[in-house]
Amino acid sequence: MPSETHSISKYLMSLFWILKLSSFFSILVPENVFKVHGDETVVLFKSKKYYVWFLVEHNSNLIVAWHVSKYRDMGQVKILLEKFFGNNEREIELITDGLGAYGAVKILYKNINHIVVRLGQNNQCESKFSLFQDFVRAKRGFKNIENLPMYVNSFCVVRNLLKLNDNDIARVICVLLSSITTS
Repeated sequence: MPSETHSISKYLMSLFWILKLSSFFSILVPENVFKVHGDETVVLFKSKKYYVWFLVEHNSNLIVAWHVSKYRDMGQVKILLEKFFGNNEREIELITDGLGAYGAVKILYKNINHIVVRLGQNNQCESKFSLFQDFVRAKRGFKNIENLPMYVNSFCVVRNLLKLNDNDIARVICVLLSSITTS
């Protein structure tokens, strides 16, 4: 058993450094994004629900925007989309489930073609949540809810770097380390 405890503590220590290093990064958004998937998941903290929202690019499967909120309403959808779009007026296709809050898309954005799919059919986004939930379990939850955005950003940065580097963790760590040695 001591080797199992040692490997868990070693993993958690590497998680600590990955969290610290990824704070130097923002999400890398590929150019010419025309189709994204949006969805949200619940994170519990002391019996209170918090929502983590993701936008995932269709072709590259990269997370292009995220948002954390206490609510699951149109205002939160608007914040998520503004993080991705900014003031850009490009035409885009947004694929979501049937959550009523996504009705904000048709009201606020004329340049978005909103496609609603059945619950469970938005796998490009939903699969990221199972990875995120694994990340939360590995971290053994949160001690302070104010840290949740840092953990979400770290997850998104590392997830995207792994995707861009063919899941080679050594290359990802080199990229993260080079960011602090050159800045």
